[in-house]
Amino acid sequence: MVRIIVRGGVTTVVVLMLAILLACARSVPEVRHVVVNAEFTLLIASDASQFKDAVRSRVFDHYKTYSNVEVVNIGRLKTLQADDFDAVLIIDTCLGWSRFNPSMKAFLDSAGDPDRVVLVLTVDDTDWDFTYQGVDAITAASRMEDESRLAENLIRQLDNILQAKTP
Repeated sequence: MVRIIVRGGVTTVVVLMLAILLACARSVPEVRHVVVNAEFTLLIASDASQFKDAVRSRVFDHYKTYSNVEVVNIGRLKTLQADDFDAVLIIDTCLGWSRFNPSMKAFLDSAGDPDRVVLVLTVDDTDWDFTYQGVDAITAASRMEDESRLAENLIRQLDNILQAKTP
């Protein structure tokens, strides 16, 4: 007969589960950067990962000297309106070729002008094409060696949107 003695086992399991949950629940530090006489207002909404944090940081640094930039966790999108911003960058993760954040979906459903939105989905299959509510997504794998190239591409796209807003 085998006897198993568990002391503190339940406590250990609970602590381990909480640690895993906290690691997965990383969120984006929300920032509202305001510049006097800003030329534009940019919204960046994203979830958190090392790759997304690096891309988001590059884009933020590019615009922060002459634009108002608001950075929010992607879950807050449902409380915001696209029309309040000159351009919007959304960086999300797509799971299973169609599952994405419901807050992003609600935001895009209510966006009056999809041409001011740039959408990035991190996916395993970067050849996958995705369009929602008139917004064509850029698909990218979360590889750190691609972070700079993706950020530059996003800045070009956002610049095109913002230049079209200039009278």
